[in-house]
Amino acid sequence: MENVVQDLQDRISRVAIDGLIAHYEEPDCSPIYGLSVYTSGQNCYSYALLRANTESMLDMTARKYSERGSRRYQDNSRGAWSRRLRWAPGNWLLDFEPSWSERDFPIWSSPDRDLVLYRTFKAALSTVDCWLSTQPIPRPMLLIACGDMSGEYLVHGMKLLNPPSAVERYIEGHTPAPFLRRLLGMEPAEQLETLIDLWKAFHLDSPSELLFEARAVDVTRFDIQPLIVKHGAGAVSSLVELCRQFGHPHPTAPCDRPAEGETSVRNPRVQLAVNSARLAVRAGVLIEGDVQTLLGVLRDQVESDLQLERASTLAPCIARALVAAQPRRFPRPVQDSKTNHLHNHEAYTRHIVSS
Repeated sequence: MENVVQDLQDRISRVAIDGLIAHYEEPDCSPIYGLSVYTSGQNCYSYALLRANTESMLDMTARKYSERGSRRYQDNSRGAWSRRLRWAPGNWLLDFEPSWSERDFPIWSSPDRDLVLYRTFKAALSTVDCWLSTQPIPRPMLLIACGDMSGEYLVHGMKLLNPPSAVERYIEGHTPAPFLRRLLGMEPAEQLETLIDLWKAFHLDSPSELLFEARAVDVTRFDIQPLIVKHGAGAVSSLVELCRQFGHPHPTAPCDRPAEGETSVRNPRVQLAVNSARLAVRAGVLIEGDVQTLLGVLRDQVESDLQLERASTLAPCIARALVAAQPRRFPRPVQDSKTNHLHNHEAYTRHIVSS
């Protein structure tokens, strides 16, 4: 196995070095600003290839995306797309051949397989770095990247392979860190209100300056979650209110209700209600008023679901949140795996106190 790993490492570094040499032998070539080992996914490596990019290639790709446009972003200018795509190797245009598939990887069944491969990618790029230090060409940023990766995954590889000053420039210019620092600098009440507005906007895709600004630096609702939880009991009532507001069936507004067979994943209102209930439980202890509010949403949803052959997942999900909050009071939900109906809803609704 060690021989296979070493051979793979040597081949990756050799292809990278040969590719760099070939590129810089071209007349009027643009400097390469980034070189990446690019693989399938951060939890399962099924292939590896080497990709690089230049400023002119980045401009070409940014122009294409700018002309196409996206409602996800307020700013669809070429400059904005250039910033978004600069460190996205999946959109880089210079491929160094050949690539490698699982046939070239060590064959064994072990939880350490991907860790060994990651270290192999790092060692190969470290060899390239040593070679670059002897050459009169600009040093590119060295990356290990994949198609579906977190920001933490990308930064981890950057820190292993690049000077701290280069990594810091990336973090300040291309990560959520500065945006989140600004949120954390607000007064507590203003911060919580802003976080709740942003949490709602992410789910509903509601156009707002704040959402556009957050997405411009790749902030997601998963970045917002821990900041809301830190507010503890102060956040609980706001989250429960979101569940009440967006979880109740709206018979006068059919477009706001899940269609028959539609799950919480497909309906943004239901997803917001479910995730808010779950986050409320994580944020702090639910007072009885919060519990009653969630029970009311559950009851109304169950009554609405009786009309549907395949129900929304909202009622079972709220039931699970209630069990997580008060496991001695509420039983585990019994959900029909085919229709999503909550069979033991009476075990919850009997705790509703009439007003």
